[in-house]
Amino acid sequence: MGSTETIGAQEKQSATVLPAFYCPIGPAMHPDAHDINAQSTAWMYRFGLGADDASRRRMIHTRSGYWAARMCPTARPEPLRVLSDYSLWTFAFDDEYCDEGELRDKPGELARAVVRIHRSAEVGEELYPSDKYGAALWDVRTRMEALVGVHQTARFTNALTRYFLVETQGAGFNARADHPRLDEYMLYRLSTGGGHLLPELMTIIAERTLPPDLLEHRPVRAITEMSAALATLATDVASYRKERARTDGPPNIVDAIRAEYDCSEEQALELAMRIWDRIMTLFLRLRDHLVSATPALADYLHVIAQYVRGVVDMSVATARYRYADGEGGDEIMQTSGSGLHPHPRDDSTAPLSIPCIAWWWQYDPASTAK
Repeated sequence: MGSTETIGAQEKQSATVLPAFYCPIGPAMHPDAHDINAQSTAWMYRFGLGADDASRRRMIHTRSGYWAARMCPTARPEPLRVLSDYSLWTFAFDDEYCDEGELRDKPGELARAVVRIHRSAEVGEELYPSDKYGAALWDVRTRMEALVGVHQTARFTNALTRYFLVETQGAGFNARADHPRLDEYMLYRLSTGGGHLLPELMTIIAERTLPPDLLEHRPVRAITEMSAALATLATDVASYRKERARTDGPPNIVDAIRAEYDCSEEQALELAMRIWDRIMTLFLRLRDHLVSATPALADYLHVIAQYVRGVVDMSVATARYRYADGEGGDEIMQTSGSGLHPHPRDDSTAPLSIPCIAWWWQYDPASTAK
C-alpha cells in the first residue's frame, strides 16, 4: 500500500477537469454576501434543515449567501436574505429528499411529502410547524410577502407546484434506474432543482418583474426558459462527478447525452458544452435584440443574465461540487484557470434537435433577419 501522500496525489490526479463555460456576461456580487451567508446559516440551524450534522456542514460550505449575492447582486439586502434562505432550503431539500435521502427512489412517498410541504407555502397561515421543510418554506413565503407583496409571492408559490411535481418524476427515474434520453431529460430539467422557478424568483427578489402579458410574450418566454436551461446545465456539468461519487443518480445531462448517442463520458461532456454554447449564443442574440424595447424589459433581461453568470461563477467554485464530501476532502472536480472559455465551441444558429426547446429558435434574430 502506498503512503498517504501518494494516495492523495493519485486522488488529485483522478479529479475531473471541469470544461470551461462560454459566458460573456460581466460578474457581480452584492456587498453584503458575507453577512447574509452567516444569517442563512443561523436560519438553517433554527429550522434544523439537513438530515444530520454532516449534511449541515455541507450546507455551510455550499455558502448559499454567496450564491444569492452572485445570482441577484442588485437586490436590496432583506429580499436577498430571503433568496439566500430559499437557496439553502433547496440544497438541503434536494439532498435529504430527492438526491440522497430515503425517498429518492419512492415517487409515491415523495409526492405525499411534497404535497404537505407545498401546502405550507401556499397559504399565509402556519399549518405544519413540526414539518421542518414545510415550516422553513412557510417562513420564506411569509417574509417574501411582507417585502414584495401578495401578487409576486403568489407567482413564487404557484411556480413551486411544477418544481415539486417534476421532483417526483426524478424519483421515478431513480426507482427504475432509468436514464432518460436527451429530449425527455431537458423537459424534466427545465423544472427540477428550481429550473424555471429561479429566473422568475430572481426578478421578484430584484423587484424587476414584468406584467403578465409581456412576460408571456413569446420571445420573452423563450429567453426566460433559456436562462433556466443555462443555469441547470451549468450545475449539471459541474456537479456530475460529485453526484456519481455520492450516489448512482439523479439523472444528469451527461447521462442523457450518453443514452442518446451511446458515447463516452468525455464525449458527452464535450457535447454538453456545445449544447450550452448554442443556447448561450442564442440567449445573447435575443437579449441584444429585445433590450431596447422598453426600460422595464431591459432591467428584466439584465436580472436573468446576471442570474446565469452568478450560477456559473458559483458552480465552478463551490465546495459542494469540488469535493466528494462537499467540504474539503477528496477533490473530484477541478477548474482550468478561471473556468471561462473566451469563445463558443459551437456558434451555429441552427436549432438544436431537442423538440422541447427547439421552438426557441423561431425567435432568433439571426433567423428572422434572413
